[in-house]
Amino acid sequence: ALGRAQDGRIGVEAFGHRAVVRCTNGGSPQSAINICVRAGDLALDDHAADALAGRIKRLIYQGGHFRADVALDASPDHCLTLNLAEPTPLNVGDAIRVALRDGWLVPHEG
Repeated sequence: ALGRAQDGRIGVEAFGHRAVVRCTNGGSPQSAINICVRAGDLALDDHAADALAGRIKRLIYQGGHFRADVALDASPDHCLTLNLAEPTPLNVGDAIRVALRDGWLVPHEG
């Protein structure tokens, strides 16, 4: 975590990408964190200097949008899932850049 929680939000860094996510107030910064991210919390972003780079592993049509599973270049074992509007010009294997728009800091137990 980057800094202290304020107004239920805290700055985080994940694989070189900085974002602000929701959290409980009063928590102290930690070097290793877990964040919960949903498909709707992610967005394509070719303009962010620190966007998460990856490649589309799978595209699934979901009726009105596509679900894209993306393997991160910085950590290929980590896969993100995001929603893409229909129609999408993207295909499996395409390189994309993803920004984290929201999420939750998962508190450490103990």
